[in-house]
Parts: sequence; structure tokens; C-alpha cells
Amino acid sequence: MKLFLPLLVLIISGMLSVNTQAQEPLKIAIVANRQAIIDSKILEQVYQRVGIRMKLLVMPGLRASQEADLGLIDSEVIRIGSYLDAHPQMIRIEPAIDTAIVAAIFKPKLKGQINSLADLKNLKKYKIGYVRGIKAVHDLIGNLPNAQSTNTPKALMKMFQADRLDIIVETVGSSNFYIKKLGLQELEQVELSRQPLYHYLHKKNRTQATLIENELKRLVSSGELLKIRARAEADFEQHEVDPF
Repeated sequence: MKLFLPLLVLIISGMLSVNTQAQEPLKIAIVANRQAIIDSKILEQVYQRVGIRMKLLVMPGLRASQEADLGLIDSEVIRIGSYLDAHPQMIRIEPAIDTAIVAAIFKPKLKGQINSLADLKNLKKYKIGYVRGIKAVHDLIGNLPNAQSTNTPKALMKMFQADRLDIIVETVGSSNFYIKKLGLQELEQVELSRQPLYHYLHKKNRTQATLIENELKRLVSSGELLKIRARAEADFEQHEVDPF
């Protein structure tokens, strides 16, 4: 009996190990802009530390929300806190891992006319562009009659560069990347909002959500998450990967 118990423990441990190894990776949607790519690299580290595999699937934000709602995918890399209100079948992982800073970007001819969101709403004769499916942006301007959307940040910046848009409203990290990439100069920028960003998992992954949340809290408490972020940002800037 004394020999049997340790052997039983060893067998069970081995089975758990095999199950973890064989577990299918969680399918995580990513809207491939600079901010989401960096945050996905951070999440890769968190997932690895708790023995969970992840697979990134690039898709537009609106489609990502639809597939997450249906449980066709397991997760979305980052969304604002209010995302949970419209998607109650998702679990918000605490704490926040990033901040969404949304800004209006425009050319010098509009300097002085835009200092706030209220100003932007009054400029009805100008064409405003944004990326479809980004809730932090859509909540601000999605209902404006002179606002139009694109599927990607790159398409948005191309339209702006070609003067097909007068103003763009986008997250700062993504817009600054393409401003630099396309060599755009003499642009004005006004911050419109700032909100924390969270990782989300579908409720079917409640067990994994608990593991990830506990590890994330540990990394924040120890200060290690800041170091992981610094490495992810440095790696992105070094390689300057075009998300599209």
C-alpha cells in the first residue's frame, strides 16, 4: 500500500501533464494595430507562465466581437471596460493591462477649431474617419453623420494621406506608428478620451480566466509586468513590423 500511493500520485500527475500538453490553444482575436500587438506579446508571457497555449487570429474588431459572442473564438486581446456591458458572456480579466488613448488627428487648416470632443461634433462639414469595431473610438464618434469607417488603421491613414478624410479619430499608439511610417508631417493632435484596457475571455474558459487573472495580479504586484511591457515595446520598435 505504501508503494501504491506514490505510484498513484505519479500516474495522476503524468495524466495532468499530458492533458495540459494536449490541450488545444485558446483562439484569441487580435485587431492588428501596434497597441494590440504589444499587448499580445505581454499576454503570451502570462499564458506561458500558467501553462496555457494561445493562438492569435487577426480579424477586424467587429467580426472579433461577433465570433467571441458566439463562442467561436475564446478571447480578445484587449477591450475597454464598458465592452462587458454589451458582451455579458465574456469575462473581464483584472487588472487592466494597458490604456486606450483616443485622439483626433488633423491638418493645420483646422488648428484652433478642435480642442475637445464637443468641437469635433460641431464640425459637420468635415469628413471624419475611424477604424470599425474599436469600441473606444466608436462610442465617441460612431453615430456622427459625417463619420465613416475602415477595416484597418493602415487603410484609415492612407485615406487621410490622400485627403479623402479631413480628420481621423484613432488610438494614439496606432496612429503615431503610421504617421511615422508614411512620413506624414505638420499634423495636429488633440486627446479626446483615456480608458483602461482589459483582456477578455469567453465564459466557457472560466477556469483558464482565473489562472490568468491570478498570474496577472502577481506580475502587477511584483512590478514584473512593467519589465515585460518594456521588452515587448522595444522588440516592436526594433523590428518596426507593419501590422498589415
